[in-house]
Amino acid sequence: MTIAAVTAAEKYGCSTSIGSGGAKDWTLQHYIDVAHELGWISATAKDIGVVLRDYRNYIHPHKELTHGISLSKNDATLLWEISKSITRQVL
Repeated sequence: MTIAAVTAAEKYGCSTSIGSGGAKDWTLQHYIDVAHELGWISATAKDIGVVLRDYRNYIHPHKELTHGISLSKNDATLLWEISKSITRQVL
């Protein structure tokens, strides 16, 4: 991990020390925040990433049912295309 990545990670409360579990203990939100801080993704991608993070949890039928959300194939396709676009920014 570079100095910039460690600094960005620590800013968002991500543990980077040896023995702490490091990046494997990060949540998707940590990755989104650090990727934006390092300039790997735009502010728009960061904002949309938060929405994607929330919608990805609807993979669990119970959550989808209890929240009254019903995702169609078109919804899933849209979210997948946005995910791929953000991934291309990182790569």
